[in-house]
Amino acid sequence: MFFNSNKINKQKLLDKKKFREAQFSSLGRMQNFHKALEITKTLKGIIIEAGVGSGVSLATIYKLNSIISPKKKIEVFDSFKSFPQEYTDAKVTRPSEGVSLKQHTIDNLKICDINTTDIIFHEGFFSDTFKKFNPKSISLIHLDVDLGKSYEECLNFFWKYLEKKGVIIFDEYDHEIDLVKWPDAKPLIDKFFINKKIKDINFVGQNRRIIQKI
Repeated sequence: MFFNSNKINKQKLLDKKKFREAQFSSLGRMQNFHKALEITKTLKGIIIEAGVGSGVSLATIYKLNSIISPKKKIEVFDSFKSFPQEYTDAKVTRPSEGVSLKQHTIDNLKICDINTTDIIFHEGFFSDTFKKFNPKSISLIHLDVDLGKSYEECLNFFWKYLEKKGVIIFDEYDHEIDLVKWPDAKPLIDKFFINKKIKDINFVGQNRRIIQKI
């Protein structure tokens, strides 16, 4: 999830207790990451997360990846500030006056004993950072970017690099709260996959949409 700059003045660096609580509350998503990492462990390519937020999902992915496919690199994308102004109504989020929360995210990750130098951070809006990014291939993508236009931008860019049998996990899709809070996400995701060769990954306990490129 992108940082919502409306909350920046209210929510500073999470203390250790709150970050641990946030991790615990996200355990339901751990099985999604575990399944995706197991499916893609033999594939070439790096792991991508777009929309890092406070780092809870990233911490989970990092820890699982260190066991399942420790040689795979992780690269992440986030403005660490706010949504692009032109992508959303000002009532949803406002520019954060240039304040970056990247260091706060790094400090949160260190609470989990994560060596953050293992992770490559691409800080800035996608329209800028994608221009400087040219990976050989990607095996797994976790998208937590809230806005339909951001999902569209990420899918349009990353798809060509995703390996056959590679996997994408969507944080926002068809949960009731997502359909209300981020109503343009699902339609634009669905639109992108028209005429694309994919299959849905389904398993007991799954709580996010996961697709595989075929």
